[in-house]
Amino acid sequence: MKAVTAPFQIPWNPAMSSGLIYNHITDKEYSGSNTLYLMMQNRNDPRWLTYQQAQSIGA
Repeated sequence: MKAVTAPFQIPWNPAMSSGLIYNHITDKEYSGSNTLYLMMQNRNDPRWLTYQQAQSIGA
């Protein structure tokens, strides 16, 4: 309890640690059928982008 930060605070991005599919630019988790479709792609990385977002960062 004497520590500077409370032990219940999360110091990392919750979307990255949850293992759920999320948008790399907005950090928002996908929802509904998008989540199911992207999870079926069997990728190890949970970060996804739209085509236009990928172009905007030169990917």
